[in-house]
Amino acid sequence: LKAATGNFSGDVIIGTGNSVFKATSLGIQLGHDTFASAPFRVTPAGVLTATNATISGTIYASSGTFGGTLTAKHVIASAGQFDGSLNIQMGTDDYTTLETSQTQGWLRIGRTSSPGGSLSMLPAIVLHANSVTAGAALNAQTSLSAGTDLFVDGEAYVYGPLLYAGGMCQIQGIASIHTMLLDSDGGHSRIRGGNSCIKMLIGTDRVQIRNYADTAYTSDLVVMEVIEVSSRQAKENIKDAPDGALAKVMGTKVYNYNVKGSRAKTYGLMLDEAPEELQDSEGIPLGRSVSFLWKAIQELSMEVETLKKGKG
Repeated sequence: LKAATGNFSGDVIIGTGNSVFKATSLGIQLGHDTFASAPFRVTPAGVLTATNATISGTIYASSGTFGGTLTAKHVIASAGQFDGSLNIQMGTDDYTTLETSQTQGWLRIGRTSSPGGSLSMLPAIVLHANSVTAGAALNAQTSLSAGTDLFVDGEAYVYGPLLYAGGMCQIQGIASIHTMLLDSDGGHSRIRGGNSCIKMLIGTDRVQIRNYADTAYTSDLVVMEVIEVSSRQAKENIKDAPDGALAKVMGTKVYNYNVKGSRAKTYGLMLDEAPEELQDSEGIPLGRSVSFLWKAIQELSMEVETLKKGKG
């Protein structure tokens, strides 16, 4: 049959059996004598069914379902849903895999050596409904939000402007003793690790060093040197300190005691008995005490000089 144009009022059939090509009222089919069983078929409405396809161009679709493996160089979608794993090839035998679980409600992200490789024994980032768990390094190029907790077992790098965690941020090293927690209590920010807690009080520039449970102050703070800001440029309303420091020092008792929760004996003053100039809402500032004693020693030295001159 050879023609430039023409119309067929019936069916077009080429071949027989499973090697047949048909164009009928059911549509176009290839590979099977029965339309519903043909591995390639297209209905008059444009519904295409094929067991395999290689497409070099672009696929446009408003919806769809993939029951097996989808392999593509570029996938762009405004929305979508999948249950299983999505593999992104980064190099030879190097895949980034996204794995979901509808029953457990999480999305797991990690690296595998093959498409569909298991992430159960490899470091991964797990996104739950209200938390994030990372088995290795966590890198966030933008803001990372978590409804309740953020757990990072390794190193956390945040390149974006902000890291949000609605509850607790936990960074865990090789062993649990290397865990560091970032959380808050009554609006106060806390960094907890080892047996200690650094607590930054809301509404003030004060920082407290407390025990891990944040129930008491820590017993020891060891540093090479404590330097108190004392430049003239940082001060105002500068006046000579009034006399009377020596009398107040002599009139203040020194006690030997141990802090509640500790057996270690130490020496110190009672806040309610200390000179008013040394009293703070929570204790007695060390730098202020040194300056107060410095003034008392100067007064004592002047009294000694006066006595010397009297004897002379």
